[in-house]
Order: sequence, then C-alpha cells, then structure tokens
Amino acid sequence: MNFEIGFAGISREYIDFIYRNRPSFCGSDVTYVAETMKSQAGYYRGTHARFFIKHFERRLREDHHNRLADTAFAVVYVASHAEAQEFAEALFPAILTIPVQWEPTGHNQTTRGRSARELCHMLRTAVELIKSAVPVLKKELTEQDSRTPWLLPRSNFHSKILVPKLLCIQEAIGSGVSVADALHNAKADFVREHPFKRLGDSLQACFADRRGVEFHSPGKARHAFARPIPDRHPPMCLVAGRRRLGSPYDRVFHYDCSRGNQLSGDFATCHEPPARMKGDPHLNVAPNDFVRG
Repeated sequence: MNFEIGFAGISREYIDFIYRNRPSFCGSDVTYVAETMKSQAGYYRGTHARFFIKHFERRLREDHHNRLADTAFAVVYVASHAEAQEFAEALFPAILTIPVQWEPTGHNQTTRGRSARELCHMLRTAVELIKSAVPVLKKELTEQDSRTPWLLPRSNFHSKILVPKLLCIQEAIGSGVSVADALHNAKADFVREHPFKRLGDSLQACFADRRGVEFHSPGKARHAFARPIPDRHPPMCLVAGRRRLGSPYDRVFHYDCSRGNQLSGDFATCHEPPARMKGDPHLNVAPNDFVRG
C-alpha cells in the first residue's frame, strides 16, 4: 500500500526541521502533507482541519483513473493543542487520525533541536502504526464489505454503538494494539446490538438499525457516490465517499435500504439535514450518507 499522511499542529519554529527530516519517518511509500500551524484562535479546529480535508478531496477529484485505490489517507496531529479534539472530529470517520502527545520545550537552539528530534521520533512511531494497521483494515473493508459493519453510514444507520466502536478501532490503531483483535472485538459488541441476520423474505443477511431499517448489500449491482461533483458537495462528501478511517474501500459500494414492502422515513443526504424520503421499494445509501432513490 501507499500512504498520504498529513502532519498537523506543528508550529513555525519546528516545521522546517520536520520537513527536512521527513525521510527519517516517512519512507518511500509515504507522501508527506503539512501546513504550518498558525496561532490565532480557532485555527486548529477550523482552517487547519479544512486544509487537510481539501487536500485529500483534491487528490481524489483529480484521480480520474482510480490510481489511488490502494492509497490510505491519515493525519498525525499534535494533541497538546486545546482544539485538538475538535480537529480530529472534523476528519472522522473518513480520515484516520493519530495523536502524538508532544509539547515543544525549546528556549534556545539546543533545546529546540532536542524537542524537534523528540517530535520526529513520535512521528516515526505513528507512521509505523499506520503502515501496519491500515492494510488489515483495508482487507476488512474490501473483502468483507457485504458483512462488515464498519462501512455503515454514520448518520442514516441509527445506532448508539456504531460511532463509539469506530472510535475504538481508531484509538486501537493509535495505541498499537492488534488491529485484527480490535476489529474482532468491536464487531462482536456491534452484532450483539445489531445482529447480522435474514429479515423477511430476503435471501441475504443484513444489519438493521434501531428504526428497523434494513441495510442490504447490493451484491454486484454497485452504483454509489462514485463521481466528484464539487459544485454540489463540500469536500468531505467526496473524501467520506472513498475512505473509512483512512482506508480505501470500493467507491461504488452502497446499501439497498428497505423496511418491509415500503420504506418511508427521515434520511440525511451527505451534508444536508434529514428530510422525509420514500423508497420505491428501497433507497440507495452510500457509506458517506449519500442517498438516492
């Protein structure tokens, strides 16, 4: 696999050193992405987050031949900033985020150099965690997409456990525990709340949310949020339509959503608030919550 990894929250005093030393923590399979951290209030959670979202969206929009199908997106961020949590939330669940607990301690050239080298070591550890974990996650999302719960749409699959378990998987990647074990344990908890089973006359098993809406795999008839439409969607719609926790998945995968013979209910459409919709007989819902009849 290849990786595009952003490095966030690095102040002006350190960014040049980190850039010069990027070969020591990136390697040949990582594309380095960074922006100098500004000090004004709200920058981390706002403009800084948008910088990375727009970067990944542009890469996907320009990828006309799907050459990024084996490229993961992640951001390693300095978690000591007051707005670090909001920054990570802005990227979740499309882009994998890994925190590093680093505080700059430099007061002169010598101590700043020591602090910068400490940060490089932390970045190298984080990159190694990403490289070891994402291939396992990608295998789950591509080879088991019809059975895994981790592609279910965040807004339209009504569940008290989906988002917390996705966060658990992300935290497991950042902590270095076995990702395979984390996926297994999280899925065991998920299926206790939402059993994977056949419902009604369906020949295929599916997950159902708390409303009883059934999320059926489409089999080979896939036609989800495949083409970027920048004039109609914010950048995150496209990124979330191609990545889950940084891992690429089949960009035309979606769910056929039904409830008995006729589906009627409130559904969010990517970036838009919920509205009343009817399926005839079902609605197509992509992992990024894009909905069409």
